[in-house]
Amino acid sequence: ADLVDAAPLGVLAGGAAALAAMWYLLAGRLASGAAQTAEMMRFGVPLTIGAVAIWVVSSADRYLVGWIMDLEAVGLYAPLYRMSMLFSGAVATIVVWWRAESLRKGATWAADRTRRLLAIVLPSTVVAAVIVWWPLSYFLEGVVEYPQAQLRAVVAWLLLSVVFWVAANVILSPLVAASDVKSSAVAWTVAAVVNIMLNFVLIPGFGLPGAAAATAAAQATAAFLGWRSLRHFSNPVRRAVVE
Repeated sequence: ADLVDAAPLGVLAGGAAALAAMWYLLAGRLASGAAQTAEMMRFGVPLTIGAVAIWVVSSADRYLVGWIMDLEAVGLYAPLYRMSMLFSGAVATIVVWWRAESLRKGATWAADRTRRLLAIVLPSTVVAAVIVWWPLSYFLEGVVEYPQAQLRAVVAWLLLSVVFWVAANVILSPLVAASDVKSSAVAWTVAAVVNIMLNFVLIPGFGLPGAAAATAAAQATAAFLGWRSLRHFSNPVRRAVVE
């Protein structure tokens, strides 16, 4: 038990040691030495933090369901989550394409077209989620022994979380293309904190639907914060500084 409790500290210590070693090894081998290494760290550290936060947003609910409820609840929730997330795989093509286009054509081009893309993508994704919801719920009712109303609520919240996930990634892609990885890291880190806090509030009161709702709320938080950062970037004076 003591080793398990100490594991997160070990991971943090190992990460810090790896960053220190990377700094030491790179500083003497890059053309600009420490200055170039600092620039790499400035870009890489927020990117790493953001990646960890995204993992928390997409995974914390299952861990906290097991902690707050029991392992049997995880066994019920896991197939509901995995099957519902097949929908994210179906719409991921949009996200991947937009990320590539943002990097290829530049942050300004992408920022100017984000609102137009969202006006097309979000309604389409919502309609697709509504169409998928009933047959997916019906299928899962034959796989998972769980109250029908709650099962359908879980699936609905998870499909909604995919809609917000698409929005967050579309909005944040121009910022990443502008090398503003800090805004992306902040958005996903706050979303991760919101996810964890809401899980502790909603799971005891609502069970598995509460966990799914926490995931949707976290994705919505990332989208909202990303939108605020994108509006700030779209300011002509700010854009000139960033680019």
